[in-house]
Amino acid sequence: MQPENPKSGASIELNTFIRTSPERVFEILTTAAGWDAWLTEGTMLDARPGGEILLRWGKAGTDGCVTRAVVIEVTPPTRFRFSWHPADLDTATTVSFEIEPAADGIILSVHEEGYPETGEGITAMVTWTEVWGKSLTLIKMYLES
Repeated sequence: MQPENPKSGASIELNTFIRTSPERVFEILTTAAGWDAWLTEGTMLDARPGGEILLRWGKAGTDGCVTRAVVIEVTPPTRFRFSWHPADLDTATTVSFEIEPAADGIILSVHEEGYPETGEGITAMVTWTEVWGKSLTLIKMYLES
């Protein structure tokens, strides 16, 4: 699934099947308590366009690391999008979570676009490809257990 206004640059696209409802997935992606349940500690999240997200990565083994983001779109229960600067890049990327109903569950996709096609941008993209892959696994494990 491609966002409506694609950015230039390199991108990440990953997905997983989860045996749960679209509403349950949407809730864990659009609330601070949801993020804290499977990945972060002390996250703050204002889930409305223009709202601020402060992701505190305590559970990810990076105590004290806080990442700021700005909410772009909230479309229950199918899409949540935000913009941020991963790995302290000068260029912002856009992260889109898409939730599609499937037989006996949903397909959760994460798409991140806008990585600069430079050495630093590609290195950050490779790092975040791994992080998003692990994140999808953690969401799946959390929701199916």
